[in-house]
Amino acid sequence: CGQNPEIQWELPYLMVMAESYQQISASASPFIETILQKLGEEPSVEAKAIELLAKLAPKDHEQVIKRMQRYLREAHEHLYTDGPSVVRAAVQCLEQVASDESVVEKACERLINVLIHRCCGSIAANGMKYDWIKKGRTASPTHKFLMEVAKKRGGVKNLQLWNIASGFSSTITEVRCESLRIFKKIPKSPEAQPVFVALKVLDENFSASACCAAIDALLHTAPPNQPEVTDRLVLLLRSPDCIVKTAALAALAKYTSPKTSFKDPAVKCLVDADPFVRRAALQLLIELELLQNEDVEGLLSQCLADSSSDVVMLTLESLPGMQLSEEMLGKAAELMDHADPLLRLEAKKLCSDHGLAKAFKPHHVWPETDEAVRAVH
Repeated sequence: CGQNPEIQWELPYLMVMAESYQQISASASPFIETILQKLGEEPSVEAKAIELLAKLAPKDHEQVIKRMQRYLREAHEHLYTDGPSVVRAAVQCLEQVASDESVVEKACERLINVLIHRCCGSIAANGMKYDWIKKGRTASPTHKFLMEVAKKRGGVKNLQLWNIASGFSSTITEVRCESLRIFKKIPKSPEAQPVFVALKVLDENFSASACCAAIDALLHTAPPNQPEVTDRLVLLLRSPDCIVKTAALAALAKYTSPKTSFKDPAVKCLVDADPFVRRAALQLLIELELLQNEDVEGLLSQCLADSSSDVVMLTLESLPGMQLSEEMLGKAAELMDHADPLLRLEAKKLCSDHGLAKAFKPHHVWPETDEAVRAVH
C-alpha cells in the first residue's frame, strides 16, 4: 500500500497504516512518498498528515523539505483557506527534517513577512480577507501565529518592523490600530531598533494618524527620558496639525520627568486655536510641575478666561496649591456665573477654601451656589 501510489487509498487510511507500520517496524517508512502525493486531497486532515510526515521522514529527506518549503511559499493562500494550522505544521516539519538551519531561517523569514502583510496590510486587490482585531476581542489565530513564529525565530528585525509600521499610514482605522498593537507586542531581535523605526515614520510624515501612531509606539518602546525622543516630541509641537500637537503634548506628560527645557514650547501652545491643544498643554505644565507662583497672574489668569470649559476647569483644579491674589480670586469668583454647572461648583469650592464670603451673592441664579450662600451666611 505504501509503495504503490496506484492503489486508490484515501489519505486518512494511509495515515492509519503508516502509523501502524511505524509501531511494528524500525525500518524506513514506505508511506512517505505516497502521503506526499496525496497532500491537498483531504484538507480536513492535511495538517495531521504533515505532522505525521515529520515523524516518518529521516533527516534531510529532500522531497519532504521541498514540499514544506512550497507550503511556506504559498502561505498566503493557505492562511486564507485553512487558517494557520497547515502552515504551522509545515514549519514544525521543516524544522525537524532539515538539518541546515539556513534553510529553515530563510523559509521562516519569508513566512513572517507574509504574516505581517496579512495582519498589517490593507485590503489587497485580490480581495483576500484580513483578520482585524477590535478593542476588547482576543487576537485571531493568524495574529497569534505571527507572534509565535517571531518569538521562536528570535524576534523580528528592523525591516520587518518597518513593514509593520507601514500600516500606521493606512486609511483604514482597524489596520492602523492593529499595526500599532503588533508593533508594541511582537518579539523583537536584539539588533532591532523600534525607536529608530518609529522616528523614521515621523520623518516620513505620512499623515497625522501615522504620526500619532508613531508617537504611541515611541511611548511603548523608548527608554524613559531619552533625549532624542524628547527633542523630537518637542519639535512636533510646531506641527500645523492639532491632532499631532495634542498627541505630542500628552506623550511628553507621560514620557518625561519634570524639566523646564520644553516649558516655553508648551506655554506657546496655550494660545493655540484648538481647545484640545490648549488643554493638553496646560495638563503637561501642571503634571510636570512646571508652573510656579509667578505664572499665576499671567498664564493661569489667561486660562481662566479661555473659551473651553475643559481648560478653565483644569485651571481651577490647579489653583488650590498656589498663592492667589485678591484679583485672581475675584476672577475665579466670577466663574460662579458661568453656564457650566461643574465650573460653578469648582469656583464655589475654590472661593470657600479661601474664605471669600463676599463672592457669594444672596440672590444667586444657580441652585448649587444658593446652597453655598446658605452655608456661608
